[in-house]
Amino acid sequence: MKNGAPIKIAKWSAINQDPVPTGIIILDYSPATIVKGDRIKVKLRINPSGFKVTKENIELDAWYSDTYFFEDGKSQTRASYVTPSDYYELVNIEPDKNEKDEELEGQWIATIQSKGTGNYRNLSELSFVVNYTDMKGNIQQVSCLYSIPIETVPTVNEGVAFSYSKVQTIYAEENTANPYIVFIDPHTYRNSQNKVWRYKWDFITHVDTEQNDEELTADIASLYDGHYISFMPNLNNAIWEGVKDNIAKKASSLVNIRLMDSAGNHKELELPITYCPSDIELKLNLSATEVNKYLNGSYFINIGKELEEYGLTQDFMSNLSITALFGGLEVGWWDEFPLLIDGWEIINENKEFEPVAEAWVTDEVNAGMETPEDEIATVSIDVTSTAQESTTVFSLVSLKIKLPIMIVDTD
Repeated sequence: MKNGAPIKIAKWSAINQDPVPTGIIILDYSPATIVKGDRIKVKLRINPSGFKVTKENIELDAWYSDTYFFEDGKSQTRASYVTPSDYYELVNIEPDKNEKDEELEGQWIATIQSKGTGNYRNLSELSFVVNYTDMKGNIQQVSCLYSIPIETVPTVNEGVAFSYSKVQTIYAEENTANPYIVFIDPHTYRNSQNKVWRYKWDFITHVDTEQNDEELTADIASLYDGHYISFMPNLNNAIWEGVKDNIAKKASSLVNIRLMDSAGNHKELELPITYCPSDIELKLNLSATEVNKYLNGSYFINIGKELEEYGLTQDFMSNLSITALFGGLEVGWWDEFPLLIDGWEIINENKEFEPVAEAWVTDEVNAGMETPEDEIATVSIDVTSTAQESTTVFSLVSLKIKLPIMIVDTD
């Protein structure tokens, strides 16, 4: 008492004070792989159980990050870049519940979404930090002692490429149908330490094809072990009769291929499955006036325009990532015809497809001359390819071309 008056003593009470977080525990530290743009859920326990977690008082803590960028194999440079800041965002925090939809005291579910633009793969170690305000009004933090490894992988549309020839020959061997091959090639990614990573076929969770089942039979079983999809022509169907019998120059049947990843992203290809005959004859009408200009020399015959009608355009191999191209020449028994085909090239100096036969002019030619049957030269074009990381070689084009010559008068 002071001067006979009672003294009031203020007492601090902790009854209304919010619980102070003391620890964060990640309940499952298993590494997680997500497709770019997708989400994962991580279960947490926050001690004490009475502390209320909100999106405003919890945040991600990135301990480590390593990014692999897509490389364009043609230019050997990075084809796209990622926003240099956060690759992940905490988009939601909610109480964990049991099967009866009852909240589990002290347990929470954090939803993390990957983010960032461009074609990339990221590896990160993520943890959590809880913020709270102490009695003095200062913001304090409680950190989790452990992290969870998270991998973000590209979407299927970014991670693979379709590889195929724009035309194939109808036969692989005599009277044996040649399956049309569409390779699924994984893209390559590289980090700042020059380490390489490739997209994995396992990230493709679903494959669909649409085709005329009377004309083609699809086989998708070889995707995961052989890294390709194939379509077998039904040789009994009328659409292929012309190329089988060398009446039609080419025939096509439209297909659609759709690949899907776990996040629902898809990559599609609409492709005309195009076949040409395996054996053809191109009758070459050559001007006597022009040929005689090259007497005792070489006369070059470009048959590129003729082969375009069979689907063998200059770019028919442009969608193949791995290609082997061969040309062959079978010379007939040369006797009387004054124009001998003795050379055959199918690639020009710019490494473009350009089929050119070389003929030696031994004597003057006259209109009306034509190659005797036993002196006709036969040239060949063979294209093979293989899937990446595979040793299985597929014959895509195996074409033999007879080149009879008729000398005409153009005057």
